[in-house]
Amino acid sequence: MLGENECAAPGAGTTVGCLLGDAPGIVLLREQLSRLAALPPWSVLVCGEAGTGKALVARIIHGSTSPEGTFLSAECKTLTPERLEQAWQALLGQGGGTLLLRGIEELSGAPSRLLHQQLQQLRGDGMVSQSVGHSELPGVRVISATRLSFVEVRRRLPAELFQMLSTFIVSIPPLRERALDIAELARTFLEQMSEARGCATVTLQPQASELLMNYEWVDNVRELQKLMELSFDRAEQGVVQASALQAARASQHTHSGSVAPHSIELPKFVRDVGSNHAFDAPGLAEQAVTGHEPWPSAPPSSGTALVGKSGAFTSLPELEEHVITDIFRECNGNLSMAARTLGIPRSTLRDRLKKYGMAPVSVPKKQMG
Repeated sequence: MLGENECAAPGAGTTVGCLLGDAPGIVLLREQLSRLAALPPWSVLVCGEAGTGKALVARIIHGSTSPEGTFLSAECKTLTPERLEQAWQALLGQGGGTLLLRGIEELSGAPSRLLHQQLQQLRGDGMVSQSVGHSELPGVRVISATRLSFVEVRRRLPAELFQMLSTFIVSIPPLRERALDIAELARTFLEQMSEARGCATVTLQPQASELLMNYEWVDNVRELQKLMELSFDRAEQGVVQASALQAARASQHTHSGSVAPHSIELPKFVRDVGSNHAFDAPGLAEQAVTGHEPWPSAPPSSGTALVGKSGAFTSLPELEEHVITDIFRECNGNLSMAARTLGIPRSTLRDRLKKYGMAPVSVPKKQMG
């Protein structure tokens, strides 16, 4: 599918200044984009893992070089020759602009051959050759985005096509290489949401910031932004507490099948009991189920253990049953509400309740008036 504004990040600007952070990789990226703004509209290859902000970088490049031009984007995996030609002609007919090709490593077959022909129409300065019959010479920039490294992309694409697409290469660092930027990014997302909702700025509790530092962000900045959105509504008196952050995290990751005890753990069942980690199993369970590093219940230096109203838990099934049944009772037997609170599917919760000998209450649907 093609779209004129498909890749614009909500609320994001289109200047290099909107790339926040002081990590070396981000500093280098800002320098590269600043240099690129002074160059002809060469093709650019943007490399970065999922959620790092490739679409935003493409917008910055477009905004700094041809802000009045048309911006089109396409997903290479589903791109057809007809749609590619449609996009190309649209850019030529509107005086130039930018074409973002997302997932360039998926391009093959007829669309790949057509793109090769289209790129051959461009001169060395990125302008369209007069041979295509246009009286003016519109500038067309092709930006290719990939989740792979440029070495891997080079292996997948025809050599000449790769060379045409990678006149200028930029790489976006993953969030795990930007540890010192995480808190700043989180605060910025909260500030943006506060402004959008017209309320006082919501802040992040220091302990919550420490939690953010101890997580491996699989989906990078996009995952962090989503977590802040979920945490925003859980803020108390304008502050996102560590407990609210954990609750948001639990609802962010839902799993089918077995419940990972750590993913349904709620902070009110966690209290500091000294310097030893008395209960490490929940985190291990989540890692086994999701393949992700478990969300830490506290900064490593503090030391925590999971306890409940009846004392410390000694097994995963015992912890799971305690958390599920307690939340179910607090939700007055409402299956949907309890499932949302726990961050698990209704079917999974229903199965667990049957196992524990508890029957969910059927809530009649509201009649539409």
